Amino acid sequence: MMTDTKKIINREISMGDAAIDGLLSGVLAGLTMAVYLLAYGWVSGIGPLRILELFAPNVANGALVGVLARLAVSGIYGAVFTTCYAVLLRRRDYSPPIWVHAVIGAAYGLLLLAGAWLVLFPATGAQMQAIPLTHLAIGHLLYGAVLGLLVYRGARHVVG
Repeated sequence: MMTDTKKIINREISMGDAAIDGLLSGVLAGLTMAVYLLAYGWVSGIGPLRILELFAPNVANGALVGVLARLAVSGIYGAVFTTCYAVLLRRRDYSPPIWVHAVIGAAYGLLLLAGAWLVLFPATGAQMQAIPLTHLAIGHLLYGAVLGLLVYRGARHVVG
């Protein structure tokens, strides 16, 4: 009987490379969140431009500013997550299973939502608080889980 075994090889990358990977991964994860919130809007009868406008920093900005702001924030948070996570993985001789990355990422997404809901939204009057908390939570869970899965794809150790 033949057994199928796989060996995970972690290649070493610099902190800067980890940050850039995280930036790009964060943008992709942010797009996933945006697609979910657009689907929520469609089902709820809210037009896509209105949902995208809610991503903008204030009422005077339009949908384009909302999209760019969402992707910028998603990229920055992705860079922070991936850099910190890569440092944590640096001390490991193995890569955790795929579901661990997704769960840690999802927890990170919920942590971001908690910070936004409790601190950022009240301080700035952000329009995103017009979206029900349940749907923001699902969007952030998706963002974090996708981010975690993209980190799994890389599963790298950081040097330096």
